[in-house]
Amino acid sequence: MNHEKEKLRNLIITDSFLPSEGGSRLYYYNLYRHFPKDEVVFLTKKVPGWQEFDKIHDLEIIRRFRPLKNWKYPSLLKSIPYILMGLIMIRRRQIDLVHCGDLFPGAFIGFLGKILLKKPFVLYAHGEELTMPFRFQIQSKIFRMFYESCDLIIAACDFARGKLIDMGITSEKIKKINPGVDCDLFKPIELEREFINKYNPDGKKVIF
Repeated sequence: MNHEKEKLRNLIITDSFLPSEGGSRLYYYNLYRHFPKDEVVFLTKKVPGWQEFDKIHDLEIIRRFRPLKNWKYPSLLKSIPYILMGLIMIRRRQIDLVHCGDLFPGAFIGFLGKILLKKPFVLYAHGEELTMPFRFQIQSKIFRMFYESCDLIIAACDFARGKLIDMGITSEKIKKINPGVDCDLFKPIELEREFINKYNPDGKKVIF
């Protein structure tokens, strides 16, 4: 009998990913780089420098995704192929769990995947999307539906968690994961002799 733990296939959908600048991009990278490499696949878009980044990082990244630019009807219609692409990926790759970094179309793909394919989905909340003024009331209703329908919400800070609770989302559904610090990159180092000779920091408070 094979007692080896079965692999859990995770699909991460985000509007853009590294090397695009942005805190959420680093946040997702540092979370998922600790997952087993064969259990994670990213669906995102091409950004400047993506080819060089993908070559040197051992991640499965599919860059054929196009996020929604706005809520005008032409943009909504253009997003249909990418919504279908996401659903096809969930089915063909036998995805077990969908992780949605954005409300639309990411969370919409996760929402449809749960209804049509019976796959659970996780939705992230960073804060700015919870205070965004929406032009049409139906938008806020749709986004609330996403939050209520997902299986787990990961809040990146206390502010996001508080706004979700104010919306009526049960606290049991929300898990907070604060951005961390890469201690391999940010750590105390020995001062260079040139710096010491120039500024003589002994006994002084030095602010960078």
